[in-house]
Amino acid sequence: MNNKKYKFAKGTSVIIWWTDSLHTQGWIRENMIDYKKVKRHSKHMTSGFITNENRVSYSVAQSLQMYDNPRNLDSIMTIPKSCITEIQQVKPISLINKKNKNNKV
Repeated sequence: MNNKKYKFAKGTSVIIWWTDSLHTQGWIRENMIDYKKVKRHSKHMTSGFITNENRVSYSVAQSLQMYDNPRNLDSIMTIPKSCITEIQQVKPISLINKKNKNNKV
């Protein structure tokens, strides 16, 4: 991923596709490991609101409390940029519906 082309403001809603490391539990015989299966299950997708970005990672919160200042954040996950395969900005459905109600569009 080209880290420089992805810049998001705090509070931006995003979906992040990323690759994680995996491990086995306990001892296992080498010939019992299915590396194709391990590779397939290490891909993840996370959605949330950008709370922080720095040179090496993005942090996203599952939920934002909208009306307090400073806001309360829930379930923050930090993902290293080196693990991210794709990131996309999305517009949350609830915000679209709220805007349409207020603007009567």
